Amino acid sequence: MDFTEGIILDIRNNGGGYFNYMYNTASLFYAGEKTLLYTSYKNGKGHGDFSEPKSYEQKGKAFIANTVPVVILTGRYTYSAANLFAFVMNDLPNSVLIGERTGGGGGPITCVTLPNGWILQYPFEKTYSTTRHKHGIWH
Repeated sequence: MDFTEGIILDIRNNGGGYFNYMYNTASLFYAGEKTLLYTSYKNGKGHGDFSEPKSYEQKGKAFIANTVPVVILTGRYTYSAANLFAFVMNDLPNSVLIGERTGGGGGPITCVTLPNGWILQYPFEKTYSTTRHKHGIWH
């Protein structure tokens, strides 16, 4: 395949999948060791009680050169690992997101059984882009 003129990835209506597949796919688009994102875990009862952000690094495979324009199509039904893929790819200099805001997700959840038997699920992690880190924006 010849990607020299660009590549369009359509991740609309993608419910996600395994995060390791997402990281491996993203690694096709950059070379060398790269910080992809930062995570901060809930560590207390207070609203702002989160750990210091920790980086997640991975080595890139550079299958597609960083000179190739990459367009990622997103939609409101882009969730979980697909949402995180868009998040990571958006920080690459040759990549642009086009479409609707994603549906979200992309982090671990915890479950609490309520007295009436219902189950409440909520995320306990915040994810930050490398762009936010450069500007010192954490919350």
